[in-house]
Amino acid sequence: MTNDGDFDYNYLEQRMKHFSGRNCMKIGSFSAGSNIVGTLFDTDRISIICHKYSALAIFDYAAVAPYVEINMNGVSRYRPFNFQIDAD
Repeated sequence: MTNDGDFDYNYLEQRMKHFSGRNCMKIGSFSAGSNIVGTLFDTDRISIICHKYSALAIFDYAAVAPYVEINMNGVSRYRPFNFQIDAD
């Protein structure tokens, strides 16, 4: 988490890069957001980062499922997030 309470996407990318050379299944497990503080995380961005480094991305939507669309078929055109990762 960042100091302002957001998900630290840069830290995730650093950790994914660190483990990218390992010959094993990599799984990232995340909460999609918090209904306590009203935070939604950019699940598309997290998925893109994980997939860039050959990791699975798994999300727990229990806290936010009543409030958001759950899309398991790629980047959602309904999410307000606008982010892309350039391929290295």
